[in-house]
Amino acid sequence: MTVCCLCRDEQAAGNMSDRIRRSFPTATELLILDNSVGEWDCYGAIRHFLKEAQGDLIVVIHDDIEFGDLSASLLLERIREVSSKDQAASLFGVAGISIKEQRGIGHFYDASSEQNWGFHGGGQASSLDECFLVIKNGQGINVSDGLEGYHFYGTDLCLNTMRLGLSCYVIDYPLIHKSAGSLNENFFAARDRFEEHLLNQCLDRFVRTTCTVFYGAQNRRKRCWALALSYVLIESPRHRDFDLARRCILKRGFDRCGRLLFCLMILFARLTNRCSRLLSDATWWRQNWRKRLPGGKVP
Repeated sequence: MTVCCLCRDEQAAGNMSDRIRRSFPTATELLILDNSVGEWDCYGAIRHFLKEAQGDLIVVIHDDIEFGDLSASLLLERIREVSSKDQAASLFGVAGISIKEQRGIGHFYDASSEQNWGFHGGGQASSLDECFLVIKNGQGINVSDGLEGYHFYGTDLCLNTMRLGLSCYVIDYPLIHKSAGSLNENFFAARDRFEEHLLNQCLDRFVRTTCTVFYGAQNRRKRCWALALSYVLIESPRHRDFDLARRCILKRGFDRCGRLLFCLMILFARLTNRCSRLLSDATWWRQNWRKRLPGGKVP
């Protein structure tokens, strides 16, 4: 196994190395990049890690991760559990979007509380959060050429993994992630660039992440609808940067669709989101209600 991390400075690099050594065997290969002078971005770092790593599993993590009581053996067990059911499983994370219901799934801790979104659809994902990723080495998985920056490489890796005929999963490995991310203008500028990348890939579909929604084709109405869905996604539960993100989204929506039409889209997106969640929950309970009874049996 190889554990990799792009760290913001020398102190963060040292702290991350200590944390990894406490939770992973000493035989684990470490690839730690000190980004004090801004030499690396996340896409470039991942290309470097995937080229240099010798382990059969490549773990790529943020430098604000805490493992608590988690161990490497538990991580391997969780990956084996999934791989025994799906031999194509090749990319793993601790949070993401379910491939069937398109809803958040995962189990982790943030700086102040436990977040448990469940594992609808068995944890198979269409997009993964970047805070913690595990890539099976030798499968040909990599980030796309021409992309750079610090956002959406988890989504890019998932899309490229699925193009190879492989699968992505969220696993139950409840680590601590101390940051919820920043939804500022830099984030939405990166969102614009990634949406253009999807457009160039002729990906005529909606792509959801844990904090935004894309549409990967020229249809202006559908691209505005993706922005409206993005607004609703961070509205409830309200992201800590909601007020800033709201301004960024509204500016783009008004410019592309006009004020009245985009406001109507947001209202309809709220209604659609609530109906979709109710339908998804009803489907899940219909399929699993017996398991919720004491002893898992019908009286």
